[in-house]
Amino acid sequence: MVREYQEIFLEVAVRKGLVTTAVAEECRAAARRVGGNIVRFLRQHQYLTHEAAEEIRRDIERSGVRLRVGGYELLGRIGHGSTGTVYRARQMSLGRLVAVKLLAADLATDKRFLVRFYREAQLAARLAHPNVVQVYDVGEAQGVYYLAMEYVPGESLARRLARTHHLPPAEVVHIGKGMARALQHAETAGIVHRDIKPGNILLGQDGAVKLADLGLAKQVTLDDLTGARERRAVGTPSYISPEQAAGRQDADTRSDIYSLGATLYHAATGQPPFLAATTAELLQLHLEARPLPACQRNPAVPRWLSDIIDRMLAKSLQERYQCPAQVLAALEKEEPS
Repeated sequence: MVREYQEIFLEVAVRKGLVTTAVAEECRAAARRVGGNIVRFLRQHQYLTHEAAEEIRRDIERSGVRLRVGGYELLGRIGHGSTGTVYRARQMSLGRLVAVKLLAADLATDKRFLVRFYREAQLAARLAHPNVVQVYDVGEAQGVYYLAMEYVPGESLARRLARTHHLPPAEVVHIGKGMARALQHAETAGIVHRDIKPGNILLGQDGAVKLADLGLAKQVTLDDLTGARERRAVGTPSYISPEQAAGRQDADTRSDIYSLGATLYHAATGQPPFLAATTAELLQLHLEARPLPACQRNPAVPRWLSDIIDRMLAKSLQERYQCPAQVLAALEKEEPS
């Protein structure tokens, strides 16, 4: 029997003594009356802490109970991030394996984020390319917002690097070419990813390289470096472009090229271009510093590849490659035999 995720969540919360049966009934009544996310209801009314909610999720995953969200049966968790949790799932109507991302309950309360979530998911769903994870469906079931995507057997580049530290130059080039093709396709659709990083690059068991979360980059609020005000920056600090670090909202495909350069630098050398104790220091480095050339950090990196990565990491937009096609051409021209 496949059961709805929210109902089993509530049952586990009661069984563990984290909420009372009276509170559980209040949640069910509210869901019947106005709809909505039971987890969010518990959090908003301070019946459940974030830590307790995570404890319940872990218990559910260990229990082996077959859970359903909309028309998808959740089979096992693939990954977890600030915007939600991704599961391997079965689309029940077609019997195919997919990846389903459940949006974090906290984000589901942000109406502006939900509008953007739907808009950009619908845009990404129109893209079809071998190097892009295909988006199949977006929707809401009993207050749980989800995104269904192509399932890619394999692992993320982040997990690969956690195991191997760095990659051989030929594999770095293979990943770089795949991502350049993906960004070239996105550029034709007017999409800027804004969060290229190892965690968003999937490496298939068949050698495929695919870009995930296209157009769905998370937003991170960062304190202004002066401490005088707060501003918004989009991206992940270790791989963020200087213009994104500065909080500019006019990022274009050249910003994605910078972030891809930072990702390839990590893959080639075993670490991102910059390391710092705080986010503010890291952003300052992206704004002002030049990283040690990849070939100096790892002598196994050929000079030509180091030079390509270095140009991708140029501070000035005008000094970088101007489009993904130029990155692809550079990598193909110098590709090792």
